[in-house]
Amino acid sequence: MSELSVTHLTKKMEDKILVEDISFTVEEGNVFAIVGPSGAGKTTILRLICGLDQPTSGSIHYQDKEITHLKPNERGFTFVFQDGALFPHLTVEKNIGYGLKPYGYTKEKIQENIQTYTKLLKINHLLDRYPSSLSAGEKQRVGIARAFVREPKLILLDEPFSNLDPLLKEELKKDLMAIQKKQNQTMILVTHDQNEALELANEILVIKDGKYVECNIPSELYRNPRNLFTAQFIGIPQMNLLSLSTIDAHSFSIFSHKRQIEKELPMEIVVGIRCEDIQLDEQGEFEGKIIDIRQFMDRYLIDLQIGEDILSFYSNTIEELNSIVHFSIDFDKIHLFDRESGKLIEI
Repeated sequence: MSELSVTHLTKKMEDKILVEDISFTVEEGNVFAIVGPSGAGKTTILRLICGLDQPTSGSIHYQDKEITHLKPNERGFTFVFQDGALFPHLTVEKNIGYGLKPYGYTKEKIQENIQTYTKLLKINHLLDRYPSSLSAGEKQRVGIARAFVREPKLILLDEPFSNLDPLLKEELKKDLMAIQKKQNQTMILVTHDQNEALELANEILVIKDGKYVECNIPSELYRNPRNLFTAQFIGIPQMNLLSLSTIDAHSFSIFSHKRQIEKELPMEIVVGIRCEDIQLDEQGEFEGKIIDIRQFMDRYLIDLQIGEDILSFYSNTIEELNSIVHFSIDFDKIHLFDRESGKLIEI
């Protein structure tokens, strides 16, 4: 069931377009991520959904009811800001419970919810503390507890992990997602960290310059991007991208090896190859010079130079720097894009 539906959403400010013609749906109980470069319009979309800003055009529906012009307090959503946005003069307990009485919560219910969510987020020992005495991770946990305590219809999170060190980030992500699954809570997460989105989200919207690029489940965005920008943006390390001119309407040459396909090709294409689809192979048809080797998780990431091009690939064994090696490419998994339009070429 589609819980939230955004249709042709556009926001202009004077002569600047912040977001333009954005449409997507969010399913009930899902984590929906919005990713894109800085300034792409991610936070603007969140602000439009929660009612902090009004769109220039387009509509927002929640459970088949239009909410486009409702006030923020009439939507039943909560917003988790990047910095927690806590009241400095209130204790953790009062920050979390702030604003619940107008929604009809009794004192007993307020205390019950505060105890439930502070325990789940491991901050129940901080209730009498003030924000100034909290670490960045603790502040963010308080902000998240304040979002959950209201038992909202939808939680909007704007870069909630960006100010945390890696260990705190991983711990908070784990705790947040445990609560999300337990409560079957619908969330929209804005992040510039596309690996974070791949890890946490059921579906991801990719935007660029305020415009829709692509929306799909994480595995499809990674393995089968339908747009050159998505191929560049999703995945660390990035997909290898080679700009080529075609030989004729049905063939191109990669490292002096001709490839024939049935699909008619434009004159200028980009070939995309994921690192895992390149293998060292003594019988491989290609050869290159190893110019860099670095540790990447539990394996090595190696850069090969072939003429003026450089390819990155994984290896379980360390190789000798500056050595000449043979390698193969899994051509069943390569991607071809029209260089001018950026669209995927089906092959």
